[in-house]
Amino acid sequence: MDDPVDALREVQLFRLVPIEHVRRLIAAGTQVSFKPGEVVFERGELGEHALLVIEGRLSATVEGKQKLRRVGDIWPGEIVGELALLQPDVPRSATVRAAAPCQCLVVTRELLQGTEGNLAAVALEQHMLTTMARRIRSTNHAIRMLWQEQRAEEGRMAKAQERAAGQASGDSDEKPTTLRDRIAAFFGGGRS
Repeated sequence: MDDPVDALREVQLFRLVPIEHVRRLIAAGTQVSFKPGEVVFERGELGEHALLVIEGRLSATVEGKQKLRRVGDIWPGEIVGELALLQPDVPRSATVRAAAPCQCLVVTRELLQGTEGNLAAVALEQHMLTTMARRIRSTNHAIRMLWQEQRAEEGRMAKAQERAAGQASGDSDEKPTTLRDRIAAFFGGGRS
């Protein structure tokens, strides 16, 4: 691995921070390395630290119904696990693995408190807040999209039931067009 100070100076987060501040932040912290495929955080476990990627790439996944779903990659200069610094009693929401050989800085509350006034630590704290805000917006958007899909599906089902009820009473010549419509028509609209 190259010098971590040089590696971090290349990322946008620390470009305007004096190099001595970046050096002091790294010296005050602990660095860890991960091999490709190695689990960094396990979904459901409690955390006490976050990781700042210095070099390499991490990948976050969650379990779907039948497979793992990748929810994002974490690149040099990005942080993961930051919620543990604010709420250590909340389980981690995703499993994070190294997607490539990876070098990270362990970020703890003690590190941030011990480097108070360090411009690199200030930049890191601002980055964590921005990251959390972006992830909240992204989650809200995903929830909104799911809600809209659910509402649209409920509307389609209601229309199918109305058509089926009309056909059962002989009020309509309209034929069911989808499998769901045909099933609903067969069972009298699905209502008792």
